[in-house]
Amino acid sequence: MLKLFTYPGSIESNKLKSWLEDHQLAYTEKNLFDQLMTIEELKQITSLTELGAQDIIADEYFSVVKHVVLADDISIKELYDYIRQEPKLIKLPMLFDEKRLLVGYDENFLNSFLTSPAKLTVEY
Repeated sequence: MLKLFTYPGSIESNKLKSWLEDHQLAYTEKNLFDQLMTIEELKQITSLTELGAQDIIADEYFSVVKHVVLADDISIKELYDYIRQEPKLIKLPMLFDEKRLLVGYDENFLNSFLTSPAKLTVEY
């Protein structure tokens, strides 16, 4: 089952939901500003990336997160908790299943994502 993480008012999130519905693909949606992602979900997502949490941190917040990690010498669990509590820190929307991750919206990559078992990370 596909999982979709979104945030309210996001054009990319709305486009991705419309694309999934147009193609009649089942998915579950979680608005990360209403519901926090679980540690298990965050572990799953980072396991699908090449660089772990670094690949999902929004560019505009990367230096802030990097400073927190370096200054406070925090553990991975603490980093995950920090990310969970501050969903604005991550790139959204995210579409994923057990083996694949898509970050952002690009219809060409969406087609590849849904037909190819390879890991895919797309940034917008």
